[in-house]
Amino acid sequence: MSSDKSILFNGNNYSAWEFHLKVFIKGKDLWGHIDGNNLTPNKDKNKDWNIKWEVKDAQVMVLILGSIEHKLVLNL
Repeated sequence: MSSDKSILFNGNNYSAWEFHLKVFIKGKDLWGHIDGNNLTPNKDKNKDWNIKWEVKDAQVMVLILGSIEHKLVLNL
């Protein structure tokens, strides 16, 4: 996350990290990729939509990985 005040998950602060990350991802209008409301599209139907979905999915992954201490990332 790009803010100096972001909370990095360190293994001991799950509640604070989860709350902060949830609000941040909702603010980016990407929560549907977490809660399952933005389902993976049918790859055969609309390739443009597939690309947009994959970009948003990658954005969510970057936000999550960027919010975890580097020493823990390899455990995911």
